[in-house]
Amino acid sequence: MTKIDPFTGEEFIPKKISQRFANKENRIKFNNDKAKKIRIEQAPIINPLKLNSKIIKELLGNNMEIILNKEFLRGKGFDFTISSGSELVNGKIYPLIFFYLIINDYSDNEVKIMLWL
Repeated sequence: MTKIDPFTGEEFIPKKISQRFANKENRIKFNNDKAKKIRIEQAPIINPLKLNSKIIKELLGNNMEIILNKEFLRGKGFDFTISSGSELVNGKIYPLIFFYLIINDYSDNEVKIMLWL
């Protein structure tokens, strides 16, 4: 009984019943292509989140919280329009960048960033 390789479309005789690909190289390329498509689809959200997280981590250092100027953060490339989630704190909902809480109503031109575990 033969099968069709989903990556190349070639016909092959499987060595095992569960074998889907003609060889391991085709399986690896197929799965890499699949993962690449997912990364490309998620890039508009994941990349800014990663950058925001990197900026916060760099500025926070060993501190648990910091207060920063919003324009300073924007100058570093921080995007206030994107978050990975939200958290209800004292009756208000605040955005999260992974495990950092962004208190954006701290003042008109400042934001408080806290490590939120």
